[in-house]
Amino acid sequence: MTTYASKSEELTAFLYEYIHCIDDDRLEDWHEFFEDTCVYKIIPRENVELNLPIALVYCDNKGMLIDRVVSLRKANVYNLHYDRHIVSNVLVRDSATDDSWNMKASYIVYQTDLEGESMLFSTGKYDAIVVKNGSGHKFKEMIVTVDTYAVPNLISTPL
Repeated sequence: MTTYASKSEELTAFLYEYIHCIDDDRLEDWHEFFEDTCVYKIIPRENVELNLPIALVYCDNKGMLIDRVVSLRKANVYNLHYDRHIVSNVLVRDSATDDSWNMKASYIVYQTDLEGESMLFSTGKYDAIVVKNGSGHKFKEMIVTVDTYAVPNLISTPL
């Protein structure tokens, strides 16, 4: 039997692997952290508080996640940079099923441009549903709530 503490450590490690995938610019692998049918959404806190559904980014399946990375690599024009996430206050809670968990965490993302200047890019929180299937843990849902919709540059890479 898995204890809550070990499950929490296991899921926290999964979240950290996800973050390192983004920070290491392995974006072609990013979609592998998600179920085929999934939700990845970046939404401003103001919209959440006002119950407005409009998101800055909305993907509802793995194909959309793949397309996002392909367009980033081949079509989009954006500021070239390196991301660095700091994640804290990870909280894991059981859900109604034995193979699904709710995960929350706070995050900060710094961006460093190619000239070496670093700046705070985004702060917010993750609200995720993680499921376990034959290939391990996957996100069924990853809702990124940014503390403000006013980000210094466009959101090109995943948060």
